[in-house]
Amino acid sequence: MLYRFINAEDERFEAPRPYVFTTSYLPLTDKNGGLFSAITPFLSGDIKNDNDTFLTHPASVEDLKLNYLDRRDFILLADGRVFRLSEPSDEDSLQSGFFYQEIKKRYKKAFTVDVLNFIPQDLPAEIMQITVTNTRPKPLSLQGFSLMYVYARSAENLRDHRHVTSLLQRTAAHTYGLTYKPTMVFNEKGHRLNTTQYFVLGTLKHGKKTVAPCCKIADLDYVTAQAAGFHDTKNIAKQVLGTKGNRIKQGVENAAVLVFPSVTLRPNSSITITLAYGIGSSDKRSVIRSAAKIVGSCGEVPEMVRKTRRYWRGVSGRVHFQLGTRMQNQWIQWVGLQPLLRKLFGCSFLPHFDYGKGGRGWRDLWQDALTLLLIEPEATKDMIVNNFKGIRIDGSNATIITRDGSFKSDRNNISRVWMDHGVWPYMTLKLYFHQTGDWEVFLKKTGYYRDHQLKRSQEVDYTFRGNNVLSDHAGNPHEGTILEHILVQILVQFYNVGQHNIIRLENADWNDGLDMAGQNGESVAFSCMYASHLKDIADLLASLPVESFELTEELLLLLDTLEHPVDYASVQEKLGRLQRYFEATKTAVSGKKITLEKGRLLHDLRKKADWMYAHIRAQEWNNELSLFNGYYDNAGMPVDGKKGKRTHVTLTGQVFPIMSGITGSDKIAAQFTAIRKYLFDKKVQGFRLNTDFKELQLDLGRGFSFIYGDKENGAFFSHMNVMLAFALYSRGYAQYGSFVLQSIMNMSLSERAGMYPNLPEYFDSKGTGKYAYLTGSASWFIYTMLQQVFGVRGQNGDLLLEPKLTAEEFKEQDTLSVSCSFAGKRITVVYTNEKKISFPRYSPELISVNGLPVPADSYIRDAHHIVIKRETLLGLCTKPENELQIRLL
Repeated sequence: MLYRFINAEDERFEAPRPYVFTTSYLPLTDKNGGLFSAITPFLSGDIKNDNDTFLTHPASVEDLKLNYLDRRDFILLADGRVFRLSEPSDEDSLQSGFFYQEIKKRYKKAFTVDVLNFIPQDLPAEIMQITVTNTRPKPLSLQGFSLMYVYARSAENLRDHRHVTSLLQRTAAHTYGLTYKPTMVFNEKGHRLNTTQYFVLGTLKHGKKTVAPCCKIADLDYVTAQAAGFHDTKNIAKQVLGTKGNRIKQGVENAAVLVFPSVTLRPNSSITITLAYGIGSSDKRSVIRSAAKIVGSCGEVPEMVRKTRRYWRGVSGRVHFQLGTRMQNQWIQWVGLQPLLRKLFGCSFLPHFDYGKGGRGWRDLWQDALTLLLIEPEATKDMIVNNFKGIRIDGSNATIITRDGSFKSDRNNISRVWMDHGVWPYMTLKLYFHQTGDWEVFLKKTGYYRDHQLKRSQEVDYTFRGNNVLSDHAGNPHEGTILEHILVQILVQFYNVGQHNIIRLENADWNDGLDMAGQNGESVAFSCMYASHLKDIADLLASLPVESFELTEELLLLLDTLEHPVDYASVQEKLGRLQRYFEATKTAVSGKKITLEKGRLLHDLRKKADWMYAHIRAQEWNNELSLFNGYYDNAGMPVDGKKGKRTHVTLTGQVFPIMSGITGSDKIAAQFTAIRKYLFDKKVQGFRLNTDFKELQLDLGRGFSFIYGDKENGAFFSHMNVMLAFALYSRGYAQYGSFVLQSIMNMSLSERAGMYPNLPEYFDSKGTGKYAYLTGSASWFIYTMLQQVFGVRGQNGDLLLEPKLTAEEFKEQDTLSVSCSFAGKRITVVYTNEKKISFPRYSPELISVNGLPVPADSYIRDAHHIVIKRETLLGLCTKPENELQIRLL
């Protein structure tokens, strides 16, 4: 076993052979994302707070095991022998939890060392505490020093002016260590005065005495002068320990060498070295001051670890499951924190995500908000409302949202659009509405994004110098309701079709690897979701207590049934109408508003939805294979189906027809049987993203250039697997959905996954987990478990309980439960299934709330669900923690 959970209750785990985790790491951060770290058993992994401020050498996943430059190292000299803490000892073990790492090292006939690393939840500084204990029966002479390369600049400077930026470095001695402050931020786009200050501080505590370093060295060349390299431990120790006084040179590659005085340890006595690493600013020194206070006192660290762990456990516990097995219960605690980690980190700043430059992607942010709404709903509403400002009037959107809530067209300044981006905002807003009943959010007004991209990037406005806000022709900022923003994204796509009358693939959809069919590619998969949204929005609006809606006048062009109908079967008519709309809104809008009767709007949306449903079902269903064609490539050819002796199948192409309802109820069983036949790998026990196409697909995308079984070419993508489970559960096929979710949990908990507990982005063909922590699959997993498996969700603001649990999940016990927040109340829903009946053969009955019987007339019950009115729930749930007992009969 690579690791085991320490007890039956919490998230802590231990690994007796930590160095087998050659590419696994633990993320560390504070609650506000002020500092980001990754750390491994080798003490490798970088420390930074954004792409332009790395304290240590930026580390990709391969650097973790090969590179000494990104290690928080410490070297000990004991009775003439040299020991390096980043390397294995005679006996090592690892313990980890939310969010700390502790390495226990034992050197036979010498001493033991405990190495603890964490970032306090309320301070953006990484703390490292090293405790050395003499375990032999005679005194031990000991001296030690920190050894870390301090990079102190932007990740871009790895290849962009690496030497020149080293000349900017300025180092100063601090009472407890060293501070580093480059004179300027330097790149070809412009230079500016630097205000960022990096620091490495430390103290040694021996008995009651705490001492600062006796020597501070900040010149990397000097440290390695007698060594073959940074890995030459003995010669580095000789050079460092032979130095008298501080050695600080300016304008060089930096080191952080804090040399502590020699001590003699009596048997069973200890010393403690406390180090602090971080990034502050010259005008706001509070971080450095706070870090100095910690290293100066030493004794605060154990309590800080406990407080930090309590904080993260509290966040994880906002949605807390009691599942069938202990391992699953504890594993899912880690998964529950992943959406919040991605909110803080974005898709960057961990070693597997070495391509990232910061900021959160559009699709990622909306999907993460699904779970964030469940664990921190108050904070999430404002974020959701703000994000609608990123939508352009042409239905596309800015793709990056920064930490301060502003928008960027594209991380790499490329003019491009993803065709699926219009799908996600409505899904998230719909969840918010059902959880809260706040229908007025649809009528809230906000602006539109405007930049150099026009007509879904068909044109570029090279003269644009605006403020990224759409204006009317008079130059006034233009606003529309949030409902209008949703309609713009979906209605534009209804008309934006290719030769098969399916929505164009453009620069890719959810699968970023499908990026080479920009001219003629079409996505059947996401056409299903747009069709579903048209239908669903109409149904939702019908329930709102309003009779009309205010819309921007130009939207009449897209609501064609109101004045000038379009023949939906005609690709040319659709594209012609779309171009008229693009021209009318190209750089500005008239600013005029219309008031539209609700019934007329619903009629238009439903007519479009009905046409799309019928068209996709008739054209894309392959009756022989019981599968849908999911795509058309750039040659206009269908992607899924028979290709000579091979059969090509994409998982995405099957998931969204099921989720959207395009797959008829009478066909789901046959379709899932086909999915298992073509995409389920019996060896790894998971569903692949696609079958092996055997050759490059230059008319479809880069993904097929990868080796089959990795990344977008046939890997076990957790995200799409969870979406498959969600789709099956949402259509009532709990046995199939449970099979898929169980396969994901089994892969994650398997020893061959080779990683700490989390749900990775995907697994390769060997079942090894890749891209840990920062993945939208975690959000979808928690969302699926809570709202579909346990069936705890909102319905127009009321509480709906519709569990879809199987007999297998009750195998070990009669009860399963979930704790979460609803309507501002903490509730624990406990399901008892003594007869171990599977959905849909049981009916739920509400027995009690907080131990008190509930009158049958106080809630609505049918064969499969219970609805408790919001007002009734608030009256019943009067305690800080409230328990609802449900019997499944």
